[in-house]
Amino acid sequence: GLGASGSLSGAAGGSLDVSLGLNATVNVWGTFDILADHVHSYTAAINATCNGISGKASAAQIAEVKENIQVLISLIGQAKAHLSTVSGISGHSNAELAALISELLLEVEFTVKFAVKVCGFSALKVVIFSLAAACQGLITVACSVVAGLKVELAAHLRGVVGLGAYVLGSIVSFIL
Repeated sequence: GLGASGSLSGAAGGSLDVSLGLNATVNVWGTFDILADHVHSYTAAINATCNGISGKASAAQIAEVKENIQVLISLIGQAKAHLSTVSGISGHSNAELAALISELLLEVEFTVKFAVKVCGFSALKVVIFSLAAACQGLITVACSVVAGLKVELAAHLRGVVGLGAYVLGSIVSFIL
C-alpha cells in the first residue's frame, strides 16, 4: 500500500489518478487483495484527517476527506472493470474471498460513518452515494464471476449492518 502519509492528499485532483496496476495475470483473488491494500491506505488517510478535526470541520478538511473518498471510488471502479475480464481465486475458497471482501466493506463502512460524524452528512452526501454505488457494482460483478460467492457473502454480512449503513445497506439488500 501507499501508507497514510501526507502525499495522499496533495492538490485536489492530483492524487485521483492512483492505479491498482492490475494486469491480465491478476485474478479475482489478486484483485481484491491488491484493492484491499490500497483501500486501507485511503481509509487510514481519511481517519487521520477526521481524527485531527475538533469542533467544526474546515472547508479544507472536508475537501481532503472528499478527495480521498473519490480515490476510493476510482480504485473500486478499476477493480470492477478488471473483474469482468478475469476469473479464478487461486487456491482460496469462496469463504476466504467472502471474508476478505467483508473486511474491506466493513472498513469502508466504518470510515464513512466516522467521516459523516465529523464532517456532516450533507457535506459528503454526493461522494457517499457514489461510493455506495461503486461498492455495489463491484460486489455485483464479483458475484457474477465467482459462482457461490453471494451465499458466502450473505453469511458474512448478515447481522453486521446497523441503522445508517451508508455503504453496506445497498449491498446487503442485494445479497440477502
